[in-house]
Amino acid sequence: GCERLQHVIDECDLAKLSDAKARSPRQTELLSITDDQNSVDTISGNCTLRMPIDDSAGQLGISYILANVLYVSAYSFVRHLEIVGLELAPSLSAKFPGPRFGPLAVHPEAHKRPLFGAILKPRGAINPQTALRFIAELAEGGIDFIVDDELTVDPESWPFRARAQRIVETIAKHSRAATKPSYIANVTADYESALTLAQFAHESGVGGVMVNAITMGYDVIRTLSSRVTADFKPFIMTNVIGRSMLTRPTDFRIADHVFGLLARLAGSEVVHVGAPAGTLESKHNRFINMRRSLQDAVPGTTIHTSVAAMSGGLDFRNCFANYSVYGGPCILTMGGSLLRIVNSSYRPKLTGGDLVEVFRKLWELFERHPKDYEHEVMNSRDPRLQAAIRATRQ
Repeated sequence: GCERLQHVIDECDLAKLSDAKARSPRQTELLSITDDQNSVDTISGNCTLRMPIDDSAGQLGISYILANVLYVSAYSFVRHLEIVGLELAPSLSAKFPGPRFGPLAVHPEAHKRPLFGAILKPRGAINPQTALRFIAELAEGGIDFIVDDELTVDPESWPFRARAQRIVETIAKHSRAATKPSYIANVTADYESALTLAQFAHESGVGGVMVNAITMGYDVIRTLSSRVTADFKPFIMTNVIGRSMLTRPTDFRIADHVFGLLARLAGSEVVHVGAPAGTLESKHNRFINMRRSLQDAVPGTTIHTSVAAMSGGLDFRNCFANYSVYGGPCILTMGGSLLRIVNSSYRPKLTGGDLVEVFRKLWELFERHPKDYEHEVMNSRDPRLQAAIRATRQ
């Protein structure tokens, strides 16, 4: 296996470890190479490469760095390739801004508890009057975030500019807490349109703006973080809709946490860590690696950490178990599951404010009884909590 891999490395015109004299500083250096003991074929293995990218690449952004890292996939004899990690030289890492604000600016209790966010649904037919009534209830209840759906940007039913202004006004009018909920507006679009929408969002007083790094590229985060206005205040949330096309194929893929690191380096305060699908055991290593990419120190920099955002299948039954597996500052965002509860026929009829209270009570139960959480929930006599759980199971 190692011999076959060494042949591939040589074919890529990379320097051999044993030929230090011939190695050019412009060549890619092979640091280590090992067999994959879990593979039945004779060519699978793991290798660590050091690639020569000038510090000036920092001016060209993550797009150029990725072009270098992924170039080896262009060779026809490379049949399987997974990028399992990425570490930039300290001098190159220092070229990237990282998050401007850090977790405490996203929310002052980011390090104390899981944060709660409501995604505005249904994405395809959102009704402004219904949505504003629900937002008012959530704001009165003290929710942490109101979040646009990843595919809601500028629909005819509720255009971006009208939506941003009305939601900010509604939150300001109905919020009773010292820390008002933040509205995160989706600005996913082409470059110029995204920057224009982000500027309008800033002027309207939104708390954060959302971009899709998979479809727009990571350098849009860097541009938003360092441009638009000198006092651009919204924090940046990065969603990764479409990432599975790059992380799940068996032949060529990139590990999830690599995308997390890139978003953080580019300047994203909040980064989606994926949907809670499958068993908790299968997610453990993936979430640990993602947490490291968002929380660990980056050599050569003092950049802030990023907050994780978890969504896609979250509900009141599984959210805290998934949060505990991740184990770092995190926003638990729910959409469809909340809609099912407020539209449920179960009694008592629950409002947006009730949902916030249910979230708090469930978190208290999970903190006190992490091992017996489900048992404690089933034995709770709180009628709102029971109605929410029953509706979730529909």
